[in-house]
Order: sequence, then structure tokens, then C-alpha cells
Amino acid sequence: MKELLYLNLDFTKYQNKAKAQVKAFDKLGIRTRIATIDNDEKNYIFRIYEYNDNRFNILEEKIILDFFKVNQGENSLWVLFKRFKNTMRLYKEFKKNFLAYFKRGKYDYCYIRRIGFFIIFFKHVLKELSKSCDVIYEIPTYPLDKYNSFLVNMAQSLEMFVFNHCLKKYISLIPIMLQNDAKPDKKMVVISNAMDYERFADINEEKSAFGKELRIIILAHILDWHGYDRFVESLKKYDGDIKIVVDIYSDFNEETKKLKKLAESYNLTDVHFKGQVQLDDILSDIQKYHVAIGSLGYHRRNGKYDTSIKNKEYCAMGLPFVCSAVDMAFPEDFEYIYYVPADDESFDINGIINWYREINKKDYKTDMRKYASEELTYEKQYKSVFSKL
Repeated sequence: MKELLYLNLDFTKYQNKAKAQVKAFDKLGIRTRIATIDNDEKNYIFRIYEYNDNRFNILEEKIILDFFKVNQGENSLWVLFKRFKNTMRLYKEFKKNFLAYFKRGKYDYCYIRRIGFFIIFFKHVLKELSKSCDVIYEIPTYPLDKYNSFLVNMAQSLEMFVFNHCLKKYISLIPIMLQNDAKPDKKMVVISNAMDYERFADINEEKSAFGKELRIIILAHILDWHGYDRFVESLKKYDGDIKIVVDIYSDFNEETKKLKKLAESYNLTDVHFKGQVQLDDILSDIQKYHVAIGSLGYHRRNGKYDTSIKNKEYCAMGLPFVCSAVDMAFPEDFEYIYYVPADDESFDINGIINWYREINKKDYKTDMRKYASEELTYEKQYKSVFSKL
């Protein structure tokens, strides 16, 4: 069995994707361990996880830095400098522990999820890794997002300059998810975000009755580029006979609070903010919904194509969904996606109702879930990655 060490500094934050990837590696005959930085209220912790028997277990852990030192204080220039200094120390400690762990084993591959700006300080790590294994560096969205912050854009430009001119020579392959038209170089392989279909295998495929009410679900960690303010504005203008009931599952971050305030200002009493929920905890109730809402604002992050995982999960749940940017993981004639214009304007809710009324005549849940199981799994995506190596 091949051995892979997965360096993912955002393992906890993006664990649904990371765990689905690791399960796919396992199905392809590749045993995986994950190196990451976790934190509790007091400390940053270097951790090694192992996937075994469908479980992720902690193999090793070591406290490497006080949590408060990195995240202390208000945003004064002095505090920001101290944060940067301690963040550099955090990465230094991580690199030391990571390389020590790597040298104790024997790996065929090292898979790294994009680190961001701090990759410019990882030259020594990449050089050491490349001496004994293939290094795979994933860039989750390519080209990178554009921000309204000059400093962030400068940092990204510096990151990619150093990566392309100093670091790429140590990397064997670069999986990318295209969000704009771009020509990949010879080391890049275009893949799509996907999902772990096994999580959705037991979903009830019986359609919910549709009459005088359309039930809509939104599952997201709401950010500005989701564009859900457009949806709320559209609901405000809707004046039809079908009752629209919306359940929104998101943590109550600043964007969620703004959206809730907007809905309340329009007296949209059938828009319910349910708070954050684990996906597995809601799957038994998915059957009651008719339609899901994906991202309506990819253009706000300078994205032409929708690379989100949520679309693939909606498909696996058998939920037709609405979005604005084209998702290239689906064929052009995939009739269970309703596209609204990729702009900041409201749109006609009646169009969604009429679209759903038509597809409801078909066995759409079976069709969507079949497509998801065959085309939208990470196992299928990574076959192309490892076969290219």
C-alpha cells in the first residue's frame, strides 16, 4: 500500500473536504496521515491524524505555542506586528515538528493544501520532501481570489511570484480548481471539488409533496460572495400564490447577522435562521425540502466558475439547486440547476417556481444522486491526479 502524508493547516476548518479526500486516497490504495495545527482556548497544537477503519484518530500531538500570543489585542500597528512575529514563530515550530515527523517515516507522496503567503518560508521543507517523495500542492481556487484589500492582493502576488520562480521546481504536480478562464501550466492538473458520496447513501429518495408551498434550504458559512442578500431582495419583491419557506443553516457571523437584519426589515417571517448545524445531523430531514440555494455572488470574488463543494453535496442529496456562476462539474444540459444572472440584481422567484414545477414531473432525485455517485466523488477526481504522477 502506498503511503501519503497530508499537510493541511486548515484541517479542522475544512474537515468535511479533507476527510472526503483522505477516504478517496484510501480507496485508491493510499494510506494517509494528516499533519495540521489545531488549537483550543489556550494553545496551538501540532497534531498527526490517521484515517483507519473509517475513523480519524489522533496519533501524536504537541503544544507548540500559546494561543493568546498570536491572537492578542486590538488591531493597532504594534499589535499587528507582534501577531505577525508570533505567527512566523508558529509556522517555524510547525515546520520543525513536521519535518521531524516526516523523516521518521517513508512516504510515496506528500499532499499539501495551499498554505497561502507563508509558503514563501517553506522552501527548505519542500526541498527536503522532494528528495524522497512526490510533492503535490493543491491550489483550491485558481486563479486566486481578488480582494478589496491592497495589502492582501500584494501578499498574494508575492506568494505566487515566489511559488512560481523559487518553489515550483520542488513540486511534482499541482491540482487546481479553475474559477476563471486560465491556461494551466504543464505541472497543473484541473480537477473539480467533489464530496464523499457514502455520507449521503442512505437518503430517502421520495420526493416531498409540492402544492401551495415551496420549501427552500440554504447550508453555508455565509460570506458576502454567497450573494444571499440578492435572494432576500428577490423574496421582498415576490407576490405570488405559492408560499416560500426558507430555512438557513449558518453560524451567526457578521454576514449572517446582516442578512437576518435585512430579512427582518422586510418582514419576511417565513425566512428562518436556524444557526449552525452539522451536515450529518440534518440529512434525515433533507427529504422535506424542494430546492436548495447555492452561491449567488461568485462574481464578487472575481470568479467566473462556481467551484463550491456545496453544489456537489446538494446533488448527492437529490436537491435541485439555484446558483449564478456556471459549475463545470455538471454538463451544460443538466436540468436540475437553475441559473440566475451573475450580477448584484434581484431576480424573479416565479422563474424558480416554474422551473421546479417542470422538473418535479421527473424522478429528479434518482437522476441527481446517480450522477453524483458516478461523477462527483473525490475518488474519480484523484484517479487522474495519481495516474498523471
